[in-house]
Amino acid sequence: MKLDADGEPTISAALVDESLDGADDYRLAFELIGTNAELAVADSYTRITDLIISSDGSVKHAVVTDGMSGVASADRLVIAFDAITVVQGDSNVEVMVNMTPEQLETAPVLNDA
Repeated sequence: MKLDADGEPTISAALVDESLDGADDYRLAFELIGTNAELAVADSYTRITDLIISSDGSVKHAVVTDGMSGVASADRLVIAFDAITVVQGDSNVEVMVNMTPEQLETAPVLNDA
């Protein structure tokens, strides 16, 4: 792992045209952040606002907020990243969260402190 002048870890990625093919299919982090994701068992949504990545570079959690999901606050909630599924249909790609509104309501709140 490389460290910058302040001792913070740095991350770099070499991208070539071939690695960006299909860049509209939610394989890249920036495509997920800001996306409304439908709750799989309800007709409601939550918004993915951030991703939490471990030191080995794998995504462990997603940070979500109320996007008409039934969560009655502006709290940023932390959910397991594996609860998120990208569903490819006939004409579009959708992001689903495999949680109920009740499960989402009990998710831990991200504390910025």
